[in-house]
Amino acid sequence: MYMLNNNVVPTLSQDYEIQANGAFRRAWWAQDGAPSHPRIIVRDRRQELFRNRVIAFGHLREWPPRSPDLTPCDFFLWGYLKSRVYQTPPQNLEDLRNRITAEVLHCRETWFAEP
Repeated sequence: MYMLNNNVVPTLSQDYEIQANGAFRRAWWAQDGAPSHPRIIVRDRRQELFRNRVIAFGHLREWPPRSPDLTPCDFFLWGYLKSRVYQTPPQNLEDLRNRITAEVLHCRETWFAEP
């Protein structure tokens, strides 16, 4: 609970709008089954912040704890970024870093832009 209120909320508040009811407007929470998170007070706070945008065991969108399956980022994002970043070979490590950063920012602006 301390981590949610003092680390997660302030950090996410920089990038995601908080609605009048206190929930983040477009943020999702992906849970890996860490032992402290099933506590009722933490579960309720997480529900308050993210509404039905929680991916976790026992929630509307289930994902088994410590699943050996690929995560959604592994399944889509990394392959997509790689296809964009390596359209031409990077010249050096700095060029590679710049391309990755530019593509991630482009994805963020494109996919998570306010309607």
